[in-house]
Amino acid sequence: MRVRAYLLPVLAAVAIAVVTACGAAEGSGAGATNDLTVTMTEFKFQPASLSATAGRPITLHLKNAGTVDHQFRIDQAGVDVTVKPSQTATQEIPALAAGSYDVVCSVPGHKEAGMTAKLVVR
Repeated sequence: MRVRAYLLPVLAAVAIAVVTACGAAEGSGAGATNDLTVTMTEFKFQPASLSATAGRPITLHLKNAGTVDHQFRIDQAGVDVTVKPSQTATQEIPALAAGSYDVVCSVPGHKEAGMTAKLVVR
């Protein structure tokens, strides 16, 4: 198939756009970068189901949108972060092995009120 000379710059621009978009999508998803954003309120984590890639560090971005202190705790990973009301916190977690990890708010009564989540690492 012959391509007219005047179409070559257009095709080149389209090819560059496609390659750039594919590269950006690969590195910007939550699963690809292991950047997880969690909002905490009374008495839930949003989202309650988290996923990450095994063998890669995880960056947690925690926002307390509630009116009392909340904790993001994963006993199996040694993670325990307290966030004050209307505050945010960032926590780095070393790479985790594949598996399912329980997330709780360990402020007395919060776990019992249903403030739990799951982190699935694959």
